Amino acid sequence: MPNTLIKDPLIGGTGSGNGGGSSGSSDGGGPGGSAVVPATPGSACYASAFERVVEQWPLHEVVYVESGGYFRVTDPGGDYVYHVTAQCSGGYVSLTYETVQIPGIQNG
Repeated sequence: MPNTLIKDPLIGGTGSGNGGGSSGSSDGGGPGGSAVVPATPGSACYASAFERVVEQWPLHEVVYVESGGYFRVTDPGGDYVYHVTAQCSGGYVSLTYETVQIPGIQNG
């Protein structure tokens, strides 16, 4: 039997379902609600993002590169380098990373 995608309508229609999700996001956001805010030095988002980066990559060197808007994370041996960007929305921090250097391969 082939794979089948079955779509069921949301109870109350799509507008009501989306509205409920939006109000849920803004409840935990404080000022600005669910607006997406980049991590910039001096902001509460930056402080939270820096703390989270250090938790995710313990013992790594973490430096913020203001011109690029990312954290440069380097392992103790200098073999692995990551660029980590952060955004805050609805009371949560979202981290996205890119592997820039691994042993034997250097991308930038």
